[in-house]
Amino acid sequence: MRTRNKRIVVHVTKTEHARITKGAEQAGLSISAFMRRAAFEAQIKDDELALLALIDAVMEGTERAERAIDDTLEHVALSNQRISRMEARARHHRG
Repeated sequence: MRTRNKRIVVHVTKTEHARITKGAEQAGLSISAFMRRAAFEAQIKDDELALLALIDAVMEGTERAERAIDDTLEHVALSNQRISRMEARARHHRG
């Protein structure tokens, strides 16, 4: 087991102290363990929020890419139609 020998002093109000103490008792934890858990859970939430923001950005980028691909495919299809008409006219003039 790791030796915990570093201290972090946190100043709280009387009400905050009572809430922290009660929360630790209800969780069956020491105040230190309760505070560590709360700190790490907050960090995880921040990481999750950052990940969700990244996922949103990827989804938006994917949507933009899909629209660009659709626009390009439409342009290619129209271009192919123009080429077919031009080839047909050329065959007609030669024929």
